[in-house]
Amino acid sequence: APAPRPPPRQIKVYLGQLLDEWLDDDDNLEKWESNKLTASDRRILLPHWFYKASMKALQGEAKRKYFEHAGALLTADGTDDDLIKLEGARLQGGD
Repeated sequence: APAPRPPPRQIKVYLGQLLDEWLDDDDNLEKWESNKLTASDRRILLPHWFYKASMKALQGEAKRKYFEHAGALLTADGTDDDLIKLEGARLQGGD
């Protein structure tokens, strides 16, 4: 199975989707295109979108998969070490 996308990449994808949804509203699109979106508006929108995107990226089993993929769930007895998929790491022992 392919490795899951890392949370930052997935969050960025979801942020783009939220922006697209927001721009579907004609009033919002007008603000965006006429450069009338204030700094205050952005300070309110971005954290809101980031929270929603983060929660979506980490829902369900995704959190566990990200930790497994990075090796953050190592055990002393080596259980499930085969789940670790470190990118760019060279395998030892001819594997």
